[in-house]
Amino acid sequence: MALLHSGTLTADGLHPLVHEALFPGRGAVSARPVPKEIRQAWRDLIARVFHGDTDTVLALVAAGLDPELRDGTGGTLLQSLSHLDHVRALPALLAAGLSLDARDDAGRTPLSRAAAVGVTDVVMALADAGADLRRDGDHTAAPGRQDARG
Repeated sequence: MALLHSGTLTADGLHPLVHEALFPGRGAVSARPVPKEIRQAWRDLIARVFHGDTDTVLALVAAGLDPELRDGTGGTLLQSLSHLDHVRALPALLAAGLSLDARDDAGRTPLSRAAAVGVTDVVMALADAGADLRRDGDHTAAPGRQDARG
């Protein structure tokens, strides 16, 4: 099953069960176990994130996607920022209410995950947006940035 009924991205174009999973409480779907189609739709969304489909991810967030949705590691979309166009995605995700200090299941913040994969421009953007450079310990601080922040 594809995430969308057609090639056009609209909230109305989503399968009703996918719509309920992505936009909880905005449609009448009875309470039952998560069907295989929903799990597949979630995998499709995660694949879009990891393949850098920033346009679709931001469109879903703008349409009301729960920004606190977590991936298999407990990370929010901010923890996956290095896969997206961070210049466009970071302000949109912060405006949607995501926290720069949210931790995944391993206790990593978006900043520490970006630092771990060596994406310096994302680390700098997160620091400039206000991420706490000292919160995760020395391994997350960009060279020379910790002193500049105090």
